[in-house]
Amino acid sequence: MTPQRKLFLIARNLDDVADDLRHRLLDVSDDLINLSDCFTESPKHLQNELHELIEELRAVQPQFSSHRSTSSLFDREGLGQAGRQQAKLIAQRIISLAGELSKE
Repeated sequence: MTPQRKLFLIARNLDDVADDLRHRLLDVSDDLINLSDCFTESPKHLQNELHELIEELRAVQPQFSSHRSTSSLFDREGLGQAGRQQAKLIAQRIISLAGELSKE
């Protein structure tokens, strides 16, 4: 399976979320991080966007992988609203990036 196809499937997985997006984002983050070196032939601006997204995903990873609540996405501030908003923005960026790369 090509990296573009994998990214498309990750984006589709994030686009069709009825439950808490924070959990789904953490579910797919390892797959997305593993794809980071596969887009060396893509336009430079899209590579930069992908690398920024990877860094942002790494920043929200739980301190302890067995305890998701240690991720900054699950903060207590505003009953977790800030984390939900951050997850939504990251997911939107992933979906947009997948769309741009599929046009290439």
